[in-house]
Amino acid sequence: MSAGRNNYARHDPYIYNHDATFANSNANFYAAANDTHHTQNDNEKTYLFQLVRRAIQYWLDKSTIHILPRWILSAVILALFFVKMMEGSDQEESSSLEATSANVRRAIQYWLDKSTIHILPRWILSAVILALFFLRIYLIQGYFIVAYGLGIFLLNNFIAFLSPLDDPTDVGGGRDDGLSLPSTSKEGKEYRPFARRLPEFKFWMACTRGVVTALLMTFFSVFDVPVFWPILLMYFGVLFFMTMKRQILHMWKHKYVPISFGKSKYKDAGKEKGQYGGGMAGSVGQSASMGNGGGVSRRR
Repeated sequence: MSAGRNNYARHDPYIYNHDATFANSNANFYAAANDTHHTQNDNEKTYLFQLVRRAIQYWLDKSTIHILPRWILSAVILALFFVKMMEGSDQEESSSLEATSANVRRAIQYWLDKSTIHILPRWILSAVILALFFLRIYLIQGYFIVAYGLGIFLLNNFIAFLSPLDDPTDVGGGRDDGLSLPSTSKEGKEYRPFARRLPEFKFWMACTRGVVTALLMTFFSVFDVPVFWPILLMYFGVLFFMTMKRQILHMWKHKYVPISFGKSKYKDAGKEKGQYGGGMAGSVGQSASMGNGGGVSRRR
């Protein structure tokens, strides 16, 4: 029918003009509708943009009096930026950072190893730091709960320092290396080295770390819990008395003394002397005797 209508419209100008006018009106209508839709979208985008900008300006005006939080936020953003840059760096930078940290740890371990023989200076340093901690507690009159926790920590490490490595009162605590405590009078007459549960160097390290940590905690007000300090002091005194009493009874029962000060020592303990002594002294003495007599003299 469309083909017939087209053939008929060619012969009738009125029908052909009417169809053309109708098509033009439809095109104009759709064009106007599209223009209206785009105009509405543009208006909505402009409104949303103005709304967001007004909200940002509102919060900026509110933040003018908060100086420190603003700078903290800027510092956090800057730190995140640097972290992102470090993550995006190549493997050489990460390997160099690991090498630097390994060198720092190696240097710290080196000086710790060098300080093992200097017992008195190490403990003097720890005593100075502990005195600074108590001085700060006295001056600010606070952080008593931190001092109480430090006292409990030091007491536990001190008991471990005084305790033997193997306690015969423990269930199943048997050893075969000769370092256990004597259980009979015959074994008590034999000399056995006292092996501590916590060695002296580790004891010093634990105490120093605890004191430094407690001193740093006094710079944060969140740890300043209000307490009645005489109650804490009395409770710590009772706990210290009961713990030390039990430890002394344990020493008396198993007949050991964990303190080496004041014990009898041989004058030349650990030194090799004589013709066949070790080291350079023995070799020099042997050479001198051979040079003077032409050989080693023998008694008949």
